[in-house]
Amino acid sequence: RGDRCADVGAGTGLLSTMLARACGDEGAVVAVEEYAPCAAAARRVVGGERGIEVRRARSDEVVVEGEDEQFDVICAELLDSELVGEGWLRTARDVRRRLTRGRGATMPRRGRTRARLVRCERAAKYYGAIGDAARTSREGEGLVWCRSARQVHARAWRREMESLSVEDVLAHEFDFENVPEEGCAATWEREWDVVDAVGRADAVLVWWEVDVDSK
Repeated sequence: RGDRCADVGAGTGLLSTMLARACGDEGAVVAVEEYAPCAAAARRVVGGERGIEVRRARSDEVVVEGEDEQFDVICAELLDSELVGEGWLRTARDVRRRLTRGRGATMPRRGRTRARLVRCERAAKYYGAIGDAARTSREGEGLVWCRSARQVHARAWRREMESLSVEDVLAHEFDFENVPEEGCAATWEREWDVVDAVGRADAVLVWWEVDVDSK
């Protein structure tokens, strides 16, 4: 309670409303939204809530003049099906550096993408098997990927998938309060242990999870 909060990419203002109710009359929320129709909708949505200011702007256009204007909490829902495909890493780095001066909390706090190698007849039928787009590195030692396949949402196919992975792979892990400077991020390479089963690899199933806060 009493925190000064920024909702980055506020959309229609739902998270801004939740933040305002959480921080109470002593706090303040700045809802930042670049897209004009969404910003207009946010003003209508949050119209009855005290302590919310809607700004039509990008987060990198928000200027913090002094310590009193620094934010205690940065909240954002800029996540897509690949977790950070909407540019959240760059945005998180910028707002941490300029709007909080490295202090305060970022929600979500951390994120991870996980992957599993699967066999799925429908995926092979529609998009071609991974095995059709890869070559064997050495006999019995797996596959070398040479192209990416089309992305689909796999919820409807989950009953038809058979896992080939011994265990789920931690593909990427992100700390949104400590995003490296551009050019300093680690290069991710993973070796996957795959069950020695007859058949082809049809797809890589990828999903993500986040920790909302440090707990």
